[in-house]
Amino acid sequence: MVTMENDRGFDPNSPFPTEACQKVSSDVIFVLNMAVKSVCDAFGVSADDLSGKSRLRSIIYARHAYASLITNVYNPVERSSHRPTVSLRVIGWRIHRIHSTIYHSSGVKGHYALMYSKEPGYCPYYELALSSFLSYVSSTHPRMEARVSEIDHLIVKLSSEKYLLLQRIEQQRL
Repeated sequence: MVTMENDRGFDPNSPFPTEACQKVSSDVIFVLNMAVKSVCDAFGVSADDLSGKSRLRSIIYARHAYASLITNVYNPVERSSHRPTVSLRVIGWRIHRIHSTIYHSSGVKGHYALMYSKEPGYCPYYELALSSFLSYVSSTHPRMEARVSEIDHLIVKLSSEKYLLLQRIEQQRL
């Protein structure tokens, strides 16, 4: 375990990983780096852009995707196995943002709003980043492999139920 402690409190711009008030394991550092790599590859931005101050739409979308990969994909798997999850402070620290930015970025106002609006500059790239992230992490985390197969099974089941429901609706119209 790498301990990051500082009596001044948390500083998102602190050098990696010497100053902060969180305990970060090497597994968490690996996952954060894989999320950054997946997002950068999918969205075509650099890691410096992701942690920089730019407000270009493509870079903002990449930050939303990064926050969502950790908070909405990785953390539920860790929570289900009764392991500590990655805090919003640590997630934000990796890209030089504070915890509230990560909270809003991965929640209803950020990621979900973009996914449900079918934003063409976000959805296909997020799905690419998600598949890349899952392939990276599932190779080292067996729990993630089980989660991926569980998600795939649910998608197939829901798709077949949706198909049957649409058939019933179509028959009732006739």
